[in-house]
This record gives sequence, structure tokens and C-alpha cells, in this order.
Amino acid sequence: MGSSDMPIILGVSPWKSAHNLWLEKTGKQDPPRASYPMQRGIRLEERARELYTEHTGIDIQPCCVENSFASWMRASLDGLNDAEDIVVEIKVPGAKDHNEALKGRIPEHYIPQCDYLIAVTNAQVLHYWSFAGDEGVLVKHHPDKERIAYLINRAAAFWSCIERDVAPDMIGFI
Repeated sequence: MGSSDMPIILGVSPWKSAHNLWLEKTGKQDPPRASYPMQRGIRLEERARELYTEHTGIDIQPCCVENSFASWMRASLDGLNDAEDIVVEIKVPGAKDHNEALKGRIPEHYIPQCDYLIAVTNAQVLHYWSFAGDEGVLVKHHPDKERIAYLINRAAAFWSCIERDVAPDMIGFI
């Protein structure tokens, strides 16, 4: 399971339900096609990464990782700098979410994703980089052990639903 699954599992995603995610993960339903905002984010991610490096002086590389203790915990990182122990999450959001970043806040529906990236990588800090137009804003996100422990427990329970082929809403998951 990846980091973008976490807001769904915790019920804070405005885009998808845990039941629909379970259907996709078990192959009972095809994932939806990438929306225009998703395609735009993918298209602009490299430029956003370049601007992040210009802004911070920190060189990052995208990569895929797997947690050494739970192989189902995986993540596709927008940026990683091992030397500084920093993981970067890049968003090319709409105006509302970018305005939250301009106020120094990560939008609520992205916090589980950020926490999961910290959990998978054991990074000391996550840099949330919100990119709009040709401007970026950095919000630092530090680990919260209680919130991350709760997230991992919920993710493990959801993973168990996938392995057992039992819908999460049928066992009171949500």
C-alpha cells in the first residue's frame, strides 16, 4: 500500500472511500483514470522538484521504497535526500490547498500521506512542497509518534482486509 492510500483509509479523502480502495486493491474494480488535476501534477512534478532544490539548496531524487519491517508498506517518493534525512512530498494543488500551504499548513487530507511517508522511510522530517504557477512554498512536517502509530494500525487492519478478501465496511472498519 502506498502513501496516497492513507487519507482514504483514515476517511479524510475527499476523492475516494475505503470501500472503493478495497475493491481496487482486490482487483474487483479497476482504478479510475487519472483526472486532469492528477495529470497536471505528474506533468509539473519535475519542474516543482527543480524549484524545490533552487529554493532550499537540497538535492533530492525521486525513488520507490519499502519498509524493512512491513513489506506491504511502500511508497513512491517525490524526493529523498538520505544525507539530510529528508523526504519530500510535492503537490501541484488547486488554489484552496495551495493557500493552506501559504499559511504554513498542510491540508488535512494530505497529513496521513505525509505521516505514512515518514513511517515508511523513518525520515526525521518531511518537506511538503506546494507548487503553483512558478512558485513553491515549503511546509516542514515532523513525526508525531502517536498519530503515526494510529495510522500504521489502521493501515495494517486495512491490509488484513485485503489479504482476507473481506470488505472493510463489512467488519466495522470505518
